[in-house]
Amino acid sequence: MNKEDILKKSREENQNGDEREHHVVGIASRVGISIAGLLCVILMLVSELLFDSSILALSGCFVSLGMYAGQKFTLYRYTKKKSDLTVGAIDSIGAIIALVLLVTKV
Repeated sequence: MNKEDILKKSREENQNGDEREHHVVGIASRVGISIAGLLCVILMLVSELLFDSSILALSGCFVSLGMYAGQKFTLYRYTKKKSDLTVGAIDSIGAIIALVLLVTKV
């Protein structure tokens, strides 16, 4: 193989980004979803303590658990780790419970 063939093959293999780039994007996604979850928890606390209303708290809980469930199901799809499937199912059940409580309180 000459230099041009090697460069061409390398460009084709890395067309969708290199392994390090994918790893960094994965870390950034996990940090982002964790911060979003933390903000939802803060929203829940503020709504309960300042406004004495559970509507914002249940909304935050629904969104937060839904995000985590989506993340865990996606991880399970690619890694096949049973723990991701289990946590995703538990988060989904929690999100459904929060939604039912939200709808029945409104």
